[in-house]
Amino acid sequence: MSRIRLLGCGALLGLLVATAAVCFIVYSCTLYRGKPPAKGTLVIRGGRVWDGTGREPVENGIVVIQGERIACLGKECPIPQDATVVDAEGLTVLPGLVDMHIHFGALVGADAMRPLPLLLWDYARARPAHRRAFIEAGVTSIRSVGDLIYIVYLKREVAKGKLAGPRIFTAGPIFTAPGGHPASTLFKGNPWLIKHGTRQMAAPEAARAEVRKLASQGVDGIKAVYTDGVQLPRLSLEVLRAIADEAHKHGLWVAVHASSAQEMREAVLAGADTIEHIPSEPLDEEVLALLRERRVTLVPALAVWKGKPERLKLLQANVARAHAAGVRIAAGTDTQGVNMAFGDSLHWELELLVEAGLTPAEALRAATGVAWEMLGVGVLQPGAPADLMLVEGDPLTRIGDVRNVRVVIQGGRVLLDRRKSKCLHN
Repeated sequence: MSRIRLLGCGALLGLLVATAAVCFIVYSCTLYRGKPPAKGTLVIRGGRVWDGTGREPVENGIVVIQGERIACLGKECPIPQDATVVDAEGLTVLPGLVDMHIHFGALVGADAMRPLPLLLWDYARARPAHRRAFIEAGVTSIRSVGDLIYIVYLKREVAKGKLAGPRIFTAGPIFTAPGGHPASTLFKGNPWLIKHGTRQMAAPEAARAEVRKLASQGVDGIKAVYTDGVQLPRLSLEVLRAIADEAHKHGLWVAVHASSAQEMREAVLAGADTIEHIPSEPLDEEVLALLRERRVTLVPALAVWKGKPERLKLLQANVARAHAAGVRIAAGTDTQGVNMAFGDSLHWELELLVEAGLTPAEALRAATGVAWEMLGVGVLQPGAPADLMLVEGDPLTRIGDVRNVRVVIQGGRVLLDRRKSKCLHN
């Protein structure tokens, strides 16, 4: 009997070991790991090269990449004999795209519907499907404007090359009024998420202290919600000014969610660097002039309204007004919900910006040059990070061609090459 019991325990132990081994293999094989730093010289030759600045593309151009940065771009770049060459003939070479408004680790929308064990498993692996989706769409950088502070860990792992995915610029938790959005809306009924996903502020000095704390933890900017004030509490203007002032002291950008022309005006005067979303009421000349003169970037986030055409039409009309007034526009999607897809939703955004009156080249600049300038990264030029994508077709005249992603390079690493295979290189 003892021997049978011992054999039974041995079988159970073996089963547990085998199960653990399978889990480890699945964990490791689907993690979407990074690649070692790029070595030697990588050359892209023969395509139409557009640098994201607004200048005309260079036909049959050359991009020389040494290590993680661009060494030369143009028609006369010398090509070392030992260089690895990517043939871009028939393709358009663009800067990597930037989604300027996402919520990478959001626990609302689609995530709220997932079983908890699967959600925890996904978080343990730092959301590989999301990271892969961005790269497959040519999105090499994202600005996450409202997340749990864990996003800073993920940002560092991607920066080190341990995990593959877009460069992450993050604000961490959202500043709002006590009981304001999203604490009493999207996060309603979830005390844990309210605590860790927001900073509810009523006093300027307390707000400054929280900004300093987040700065020490490694965020790149601060996100503040300055909206409503009727049905929901709104941050006081004094608190918003304190947030912006303290953030700028630490070299952080300030993104402000506003929902009316008056809120936009006050947010700009308080020190906002970007205005997130755009109201449906017509924007007046005063607020447009203020945005233009202070070089505040507008991130309309049209894609989140794609399923509501009447509202979308009003928002696009305001985008057209802002664009005609010379306001800087950056592309962001507010991706987090059930009917949006990380990466692909930025393609929607570009198409919606073109519908609003931007040319395809101007829309692409909103997702490249304007965004990169805002983040301090730098577009395709010598010394800039080698983040670029090769697409089939001409998205500078047909914006839909931006979906035809063939090659994605980030920091000199080839993360995707669909010319040979549909599989990512890990």
